[in-house]
Amino acid sequence: MVAQWTPLAVASVALSGLGFLTLLRLADRQDRTPARALFLFFATTLESAGGTALGLVAASRASDSEQPGKGLLLGTAGAVLGVVTTLLNFNWMMTRRRL
Repeated sequence: MVAQWTPLAVASVALSGLGFLTLLRLADRQDRTPARALFLFFATTLESAGGTALGLVAASRASDSEQPGKGLLLGTAGAVLGVVTTLLNFNWMMTRRRL
């Protein structure tokens, strides 16, 4: 039997990836007001935290199944990407003296 892609794991990677892309937009200084930077910071936080939570749930469900396969791999990847993005996001905010 072939391992299946689980929608929860795919959503985790997608949401964490979206958080990372939002972080890249936050780091770009072009046309950024303080209000926009704050909005992007909160958006990145929500996206990466959501991707992490979905990834942990997907990995947990996949590890409980008979054939974890791609669900476990994608869930773990989404959780790791979400954690790394969250850490980078908070590091970015802590190192800024001015927005």
